[in-house]
Parts: sequence; C-alpha cells; structure tokens
Amino acid sequence: MGSQPKAQGWAFWVPDLWVLFLVTVWGVNCVLIKGALNEMSALGFNALRFGLGTLLMIVIWRTFEGKTRIERGDGGKIALLGIVGNTIYQLTFISAIKLSTASNTSLIVASSPIWTAIFAAALKLDRLTWRSWVGIALSF
Repeated sequence: MGSQPKAQGWAFWVPDLWVLFLVTVWGVNCVLIKGALNEMSALGFNALRFGLGTLLMIVIWRTFEGKTRIERGDGGKIALLGIVGNTIYQLTFISAIKLSTASNTSLIVASSPIWTAIFAAALKLDRLTWRSWVGIALSF
C-alpha cells in the first residue's frame, strides 16, 4: 500500500488489466466455442483445446516452479479433480453449447455461483445471511 502512488481519477494497475483480460475471455468464450462447433465435433474440439492447454500449463509450471514434483499421495486427488472438474464439467458444457445458443449457455454458466451458494447452504456447508439471499435474488 505504501509503495503505490495515491490514485487520482481512473488508475489501472497490472492486476486490473489482467482481470479485464479474463472477463473479456469469459465474455467471448461461448460465442467462439459455438462457432468452432459449427466446424468440428464437440469431443474433437475439447480434445484439441485441452491437449494444447495441458501442454501450455506444463511449460508454465516447469518454467516457474522448476523441479517441483507432485506428491505420491496427491495423484488420486488430482485425477478425481480432473475427472469431475474437467471431464464431466466440460462434456456437459460443450454439449450445452452444441444443443443451445451461446447466450443461453452463458447465462446458465454465469449463474453457477448462485447455485454453489444454494447447494452449500442446503448441504449445511455454509450459512447464508439475509444479505446473501438478497444478492442471490438480485443476481437472478
């Protein structure tokens, strides 16, 4: 805090630009995927996308983390996360885009924080305050 100059008016920092970039990528993601699915199969597209993404992430990991290794006991957890977080999610996501419009899919995906909060409350993993419920209602 002390090393940053006092902001005057609109001041952007590097994290702000990265967040802007990320939101832009999310904003065009469904539209670009819908266009790609007009040219190739859903599974072929996802295989290409995640194959290239995996290679890129390995390069980034090795570049910045060097010789860091995955602990032997973490292999099963990582595999489960990959199956649920990527395989199942991406198959349903890509199928939804193929069968619906990019707009509908975007709206459904954008509502996932709402459903996460509601399911966490239903499973008694989290307690939602009245402000949380107001936020959920406004988000809908």
